[in-house]
Amino acid sequence: MTNPYRFLATSDHPIARAARSVRRAVQDFAVPAPKPVVLPLRLAFEAAREAYYFGARVFVSEPLLKSYAKEYGSNVHSGTWIHWIRGNGDLILGDNVTLDGRVVIVFASRFSERPVLHIGDGTTISHECRFTVGKSVRVGKDCRIAARVFMFDSNGHPADPETRLAGAPPPEEEVRPIVIEDNVWIGTGAMIFPGVTVGEGSVVSAGAAVISDVPPYTVVAGNPARVVRSLRDQPPSPNLSGQGARVVSISSATSPAPARSNAPSAVPLAAAAFEARPSESAPNTQVTGGGLDVVISMILDLGKLSRIGPDDDIQDAGFTSINMMSLRNDLEDRFVIEFPNDQWVAVRTPRAIWVLIQQLGSAHGAALDAAALAAPVPADATPAPQAARTSTESAPLGRAPEVTPDLPIEPASLAPLVRVEVELKLQASEMAQEEIPKDIAFLDKRVGEIAFLDDGKSLSFLAPADRAEALGKQAIEIAYQKQRSLRGLARKIVYQSPRVATAEFRGTGMTEGIHGMGRGQIALEGNALRLYRYFDRTLAALGDPFAPTPMLTPTLIPTTTLSKCDYFRSFPHIVTFTSHLPEDRHRIDDFRKRHHDRDDLDDRALSDLVTPEACLSPAVCYHVYAANRDRVIAAEGLRYAVVGRCFRYESSKMTDLRRLWEFTMREIVFLGSRDGVLGLREQGNVLVSNYLADHDIAGEIRTASDPFFIAPDADAKTFFQLSSDTKWEISLLLPGNERLAAGSLNYHSDFFGRAFACDVEGAGPMHSVCVAFGLERWVYAFLTQHGDDPSRWPEIIRRAPELEGSGAARGASVSIPSHPAWRAGRSKPEPIPASIDLAQDIEIERTDAVTLSEQSATVLREAWVPPVLNYSDEYLEWQLRFPGAPVIGVTARSGDDVGGFAAITPRRLKFRGEASLAYLLSFVAVRPAFRGRGVASKLYDELLDALKGSGLPAVVYVDEHSPAAQRSLLGSAERVGMRVKHLGQYANHGFAPSHESERIPLIVRDATDHGEVLSLIDACKDERVLWAAPDDALLDYYERDPRGRKLLVVEEEGVAVGAASVTLCEIMNTLGEVDRVTSVDSIWIPDPTMPRVATLFRGAAMAFLGQACSPVVSAPNVSAIPADVLRAARVRPTGAVYQAFALHSGDHPFLEAELTNLEVV
Repeated sequence: MTNPYRFLATSDHPIARAARSVRRAVQDFAVPAPKPVVLPLRLAFEAAREAYYFGARVFVSEPLLKSYAKEYGSNVHSGTWIHWIRGNGDLILGDNVTLDGRVVIVFASRFSERPVLHIGDGTTISHECRFTVGKSVRVGKDCRIAARVFMFDSNGHPADPETRLAGAPPPEEEVRPIVIEDNVWIGTGAMIFPGVTVGEGSVVSAGAAVISDVPPYTVVAGNPARVVRSLRDQPPSPNLSGQGARVVSISSATSPAPARSNAPSAVPLAAAAFEARPSESAPNTQVTGGGLDVVISMILDLGKLSRIGPDDDIQDAGFTSINMMSLRNDLEDRFVIEFPNDQWVAVRTPRAIWVLIQQLGSAHGAALDAAALAAPVPADATPAPQAARTSTESAPLGRAPEVTPDLPIEPASLAPLVRVEVELKLQASEMAQEEIPKDIAFLDKRVGEIAFLDDGKSLSFLAPADRAEALGKQAIEIAYQKQRSLRGLARKIVYQSPRVATAEFRGTGMTEGIHGMGRGQIALEGNALRLYRYFDRTLAALGDPFAPTPMLTPTLIPTTTLSKCDYFRSFPHIVTFTSHLPEDRHRIDDFRKRHHDRDDLDDRALSDLVTPEACLSPAVCYHVYAANRDRVIAAEGLRYAVVGRCFRYESSKMTDLRRLWEFTMREIVFLGSRDGVLGLREQGNVLVSNYLADHDIAGEIRTASDPFFIAPDADAKTFFQLSSDTKWEISLLLPGNERLAAGSLNYHSDFFGRAFACDVEGAGPMHSVCVAFGLERWVYAFLTQHGDDPSRWPEIIRRAPELEGSGAARGASVSIPSHPAWRAGRSKPEPIPASIDLAQDIEIERTDAVTLSEQSATVLREAWVPPVLNYSDEYLEWQLRFPGAPVIGVTARSGDDVGGFAAITPRRLKFRGEASLAYLLSFVAVRPAFRGRGVASKLYDELLDALKGSGLPAVVYVDEHSPAAQRSLLGSAERVGMRVKHLGQYANHGFAPSHESERIPLIVRDATDHGEVLSLIDACKDERVLWAAPDDALLDYYERDPRGRKLLVVEEEGVAVGAASVTLCEIMNTLGEVDRVTSVDSIWIPDPTMPRVATLFRGAAMAFLGQACSPVVSAPNVSAIPADVLRAARVRPTGAVYQAFALHSGDHPFLEAELTNLEVV
């Protein structure tokens, strides 16, 4: 039967055609709409509609909304929609809040008793927005949130399948609050993921998936969201009304500079460097839930931890380096991958480990983790052109995987400089004239030559012409705010050196040998370097009476540590961030291609980088506080001596040694109770005061403040520091009444104790003091006051060894002054330990090392900071009785007390088939109380002089991280007349047994007799290597090692193919406990292959079962084994690196060697 509808629609039958005509006529029918007739109808309809909307809004929707709110302000409005609000939580609405359309709010109270959604004043939220609140979602003031925006501080379900099947909520660490700061615009359909903070003034583009923090005043777009441009190069300008003050003049920069200037007038050292601003960038990778859970489970098992979150630092949680080695091997076995060393040492969280696994091509991928739900931008996506703004109401920017950021073009497009003179609202006091330029310098990177005129009534500075007037108005307001904040405060002078009254300025702060290497970067040589070294040594010696613990700190500092120090809120303008290209082959290759023919970075380089996870350290003391986190220290407190390179970006002030981007800071840090650290600061003040006087330097110690960023609370912080005596500045005089802060003595109260959860036994949170010195500034101030002619410098410096360039005479006994001249006759802040009589000179003398083994062991234990080799009395006596040749020992004495010790012990070495006796320099150590007086150099001098007299060669190992020890060794060798051959670097390696190594079909066993080991030693023929070649007597002595030692042999098809000397090494850890670790001292494998090396190390791991604290094996010297064999055998570098040197007075064959397999002692 024909379908009637089809018949009428398609048939040519007259009835069908007629039906279609009628239908068209009905569809096209319309009546005219004369306005006099229809206008009243329309107005009536609109009035009825508005009445309905008004009634629905005022009497239904808004009352219901307010009934849900715990608090609400005035003028809270809503549309006619009934909002969908579920669960128990607190809804807080500010003034003038509008929810325009239907908004869904779900409070997930299973995560928190009362989850909170806080919407700030003046914020508008559009239709179909959704908020899921497990703990807290906070939206700031004056925000604009477009339709269908979704914010959730919890993923809703756990990633683990079994936990999810059981209906359990996600773990607490996955519920992370969201913060939307003031004046943020979020486009249609954007998603804000847990834990995100969107910075003030930012724009989130339509459809963006925001999975990480958004910096203030930036535009982010894409999936995942990335920074595509900056909305502002400067911080928000203060009130620029200018009432009561005015911009007096703007003139050519060639106009004469004011006579009195508070800013550098010297020629800048180098042109402006590229300025990188941090940007958000996410690697193009998928983070899976199942695999991530596997990684977390393995970490918990290996580290015996109770819990750890995906983004927690596993080493901070208690995961040791031994655990890391085991984890690496287990992961490589499970996921069939191999971690590159440089990438493995960089990962610190479970999530980072899983991301690295996926990037390396694991076959065990899984579904996307809920926290990274958004699909990544394809690696081969082509950057799309993008307008700076679009006119779309709900979407400020479309999806944009790559957009070129707005970066200034330097230096061609820079506007010329002009001189700006402004009249201030208030006359600047002397203190204000020192504080105001700190803030003015950060108005623009080209602001310079800041000076006060007319006794502080006017201010003058150089500025770019195109911004001169605006900068002048800002300077007026900054000066006014600073003057008000100081409230008439006067500086307190804690100490003033005698030279201040008769200060002379014979130089400019510059001399030959100071080279500008870049903006705020210098290199030193000649007299400038000699001065630098002098100040480094003598300022370090100021800490000797306190017997501080030396600490070597990294140049990098985690952003999390700086955040705990409140650095990003107080000093964001001087932070130097570090970043790198993401682990994405396509993006790295794109970067390489773009820069193939360039001499500098292109304008897309910044957007290529990942979000910084570390900064260059602005102060070395922060590492000390972080190292003592989560601990209780003894009532007597702790003392540290720290030195390192520091970085502070000081904008236009970086012109010479006064203000550098990179400089050296030496600090003495005291941790303890309030009274304890303040007492130590007073003692430090005495020492610094004496130092200024003895060096004829014009300077003061006075109250001061830090250069806080121009923020609402900055003036309050400045006032507090100046009025509360927390910061004493070491202020050195410069011409024109200018002063240079060359150091400080700072009391931090218990701020760092609370920040890092460090307590003092019986006294509550730790208090701290740091005494800090900026070495380059001391050089500049000294050259300014005393000139660059060394003949006119104070005698105390002219006679210093750094300037004399010669050492003391060598002989059986060398006399050293009891303490430096600059401390002569001064009261000491804390006495040297009573056992040391400084009234007597220190004597350097050769001695019978065995008779002093007990005292020498005490020196060794005091000299080095744990973790370090444990020098028990028995072990040291065993070393000092080595057979073959007389052991040579040298001591530094003060009366009956031994303060320094050095010794060389005999060994038997072989080179190109010829064996002979030689010495191994085994020990050089100086107790803290004896340091700063050149004792180590004198010990080296005497020891090497004795070595020269013996006629035998020697091998010396020096820690790569101790350049001072290396300089002392090489300097002494030159003075004594010894030839030196560098034998290369030696990285300590580690091995953890795995199932893979157990499947290798070779045998490892204890050596049955010395003969088979000696045969293997003879079979080692590599003519580049200086081989350890013990004879039968020495092998017998090795086995008497009181710690425990074995000789192992590897068999392949019944034939011995390798041997090693393995010892149970004792390590003193930071808790004062002894850990026992298996160490492979010397290895002899004539033909090293992966199975032979792996089997040997597997045997070493089993050699001391039940005695070693871990199956991980340490190997300080594996240089004779090729690197590819080590990698295949899973023997990996662990971080420690040594330099080796061969020494002899003549042309000994050993000096032709390229490397050695001798044990590291």
